[in-house]
Amino acid sequence: MELAIIGLGRMGSSMAVRLARGGHHVVVYNRTVQRAFDLATEEPRLVPVQTPQEIPSRLRPPRLTWLMLPAGGATENMID
Repeated sequence: MELAIIGLGRMGSSMAVRLARGGHHVVVYNRTVQRAFDLATEEPRLVPVQTPQEIPSRLRPPRLTWLMLPAGGATENMID
């Protein structure tokens, strides 16, 4: 399976690492971009990106993106 995870807080980063270690192709993005690259250093099977716009080019169809963001403004802004 291929997917992207946006939001690498405690839950998002744990889920991304578990999925990658399980053999899945996981693209990761975080508002604090360095967090995605730091996590990919810890787990080299993760693919970090600098912007959400890069995600579609890193996944084959069907493209799945999982938002692990707090309810409210952060989620609404990412969806917009």
